[in-house]
Amino acid sequence: MSHLSAIGFGVHTNDDFNHLIEQVLSVATEHSTHENLTYLRYTDPSGAEIWLYGDNNSNDIVGMVPCFLPSQTQNFGVSSIEPIIDDEQCGDGSAYGWLDPTEYSDGEFDGFYPLLVDLPDYLNHHASHKVQKARLTLFAESADLFTDEDAFSRSQENDELKYGSESFIPIGTFTDDENPNDKMSASALMGCKVIKSELRTNQLTQNQFYWCLVETYGSSYEVVYPIDMFDIMPQVGNIIFGEYWITGRFE
Repeated sequence: MSHLSAIGFGVHTNDDFNHLIEQVLSVATEHSTHENLTYLRYTDPSGAEIWLYGDNNSNDIVGMVPCFLPSQTQNFGVSSIEPIIDDEQCGDGSAYGWLDPTEYSDGEFDGFYPLLVDLPDYLNHHASHKVQKARLTLFAESADLFTDEDAFSRSQENDELKYGSESFIPIGTFTDDENPNDKMSASALMGCKVIKSELRTNQLTQNQFYWCLVETYGSSYEVVYPIDMFDIMPQVGNIIFGEYWITGRFE
């Protein structure tokens, strides 16, 4: 499932991808400039965002990633920030840290759970080893919708491993110690209760998507879902269980 489709940017072919870049370029504004790279940003009234990466030497667009502008923030203890690809033209990176952290005198953290968060503009952030305000959004990659907690419990009656209706497992932080090339990813399994839901329209494309505020273990999150992920719109009190990509920025 494309992360772009979770916020109303339907891309199915290379032509679609190139057309979207042209659309975004016509409305994007320059956000910041670095030695080799310039960030361009488009924020849609729906909250959907696209970040473009411009090569300062060739003036070519060398990357595009989706993001979202949530209204709420979480406390996040940043331990490290690294590029996703070790390349001077790489504009996106990841931050590793702890949600709702406790900070110790030696600069270390712990908290509810560790997270890896993908940053669309990692060059604008630094691993300060301090607690920062994070604007995090979860993009659904796969998810199932249940009427209530009873329906969710019944769906697991024959499963050996059962999950809670409000559970959060940062599976992207689990790595294989025997495989040195096994890298962490910004992904999580989450069971959550819907607190608020909206059908939103991406004003640039006129495509719709679902936005939800959900409650889960340790926090509430804003979550986005492709319109075709569910047969009906999520309702308050519904339970959703699925796998998610985590993205965001620091204030």
